[in-house]
Amino acid sequence: MPSLKQIRRRIVSVKSTQQITKAMKMVAASKLRRSQERITAFSAYSEKTTEVVRGLAAQISTDEHPLLLKPEAESKVLVIAISSDRGLCGAFNANVFKRTVAFIDEKQAAGTQVDIVTIGRKVNDLLKRRKASIVEHHTGIFDRLDFAKAASIANQAMDQFLAGEYQGVYVVYNHFVSVINQKMMCDQLLPLAAAPGETKVEETPEGTRLIDFIYEPNRGEILNQLLPQSVRLHVYRALLDSIAAEHAARMSAMDSASTNAKKAIGRLSLQYNRARQAAITKELMEIVSGAESLK
Repeated sequence: MPSLKQIRRRIVSVKSTQQITKAMKMVAASKLRRSQERITAFSAYSEKTTEVVRGLAAQISTDEHPLLLKPEAESKVLVIAISSDRGLCGAFNANVFKRTVAFIDEKQAAGTQVDIVTIGRKVNDLLKRRKASIVEHHTGIFDRLDFAKAASIANQAMDQFLAGEYQGVYVVYNHFVSVINQKMMCDQLLPLAAAPGETKVEETPEGTRLIDFIYEPNRGEILNQLLPQSVRLHVYRALLDSIAAEHAARMSAMDSASTNAKKAIGRLSLQYNRARQAAITKELMEIVSGAESLK
């Protein structure tokens, strides 16, 4: 049985850990609020642009722009895996790793080679141990994230796709749904595709008619500007989602750690009181026994 001194040391140690986890929870909550504000401010523009692009993709021929061109077969694809640079956020990084590995296994089973761009130190370390084909790694990108950083990553992926180096580009990340819910996503970034139900129609007396867009100054110039911008926005939104999901996961993990620390302190305090009571009883018995022996 541990001594009273050892139990006191363990109680002090757990209390110190509890103070740290509580502080980390508060910091994560503050950062999460700011991340949510950034997502809210960006969502309207991002969602409307995505809606317009998907509407265009549903109405135009895939050979009108190279970003819409679907290859006959995927011999080589690129996946952008987004994790965090730091740990202590529950299963956040492990989920990204598992989803990326599942994607690699699925593509390799179909005879497709997979290259990986990692964003965040954690998923990079995990994939390196698995001997994955990592062609590029970004770390520290979340410290001061801005649209320019996301655009740089997206531009490089588009250049490689247009050059024929890859027949598809995908992005794996944690989508922020709520504080207690983060959803793993594996989105196709390139080639751009129309989502089911995105085609716009209107009801007329003659029947249903497809809604077309008016292009100004011309169709080609609009597509050249809008389609690449849509890819950049998608990457930026994925990064914003990942940051918010990371803070939410860390806040939840630190809350659980603080609760567990409280329970541990309760158990150790009970153990300490029992040991102290036993020591006092033993001392009293020794005193009584000594007094009886003197009679």
